[in-house]
Amino acid sequence: MVRPFVAILIGSDLDLPRIQLAVDVLKKLDVPVEVKVHSAHYTPEVIRNYVKDADQRCAAAFIACAGMAAHLAGVVSSLTIKPVIGVPIDTGPLDGLDALLSTVQMPDTSRPRLSP
Repeated sequence: MVRPFVAILIGSDLDLPRIQLAVDVLKKLDVPVEVKVHSAHYTPEVIRNYVKDADQRCAAAFIACAGMAAHLAGVVSSLTIKPVIGVPIDTGPLDGLDALLSTVQMPDTSRPRLSP
């Protein structure tokens, strides 16, 4: 039987220390977790392939952590109907404000769109 897991995606390997506590907590709770480093800007096709594969392997949810423009959560959300938690990282000249605004204003892709 395949066991559900949480997929954590980060935009840069520099963000690994920032998510370590989340990984530790999930493991302590006996929740399987995968961590992948993929950039929404530089490797969108890799993200698409990973999300589709993770969905097929029973990913229960995705956590997308990114700084600056923080497109990662939006990209992941556009590829799955599973829950996506966007986590803005405080990097760049705006200390994460741009990442926060990009993340909280991400469109909700889980709802069907109404035709005009």
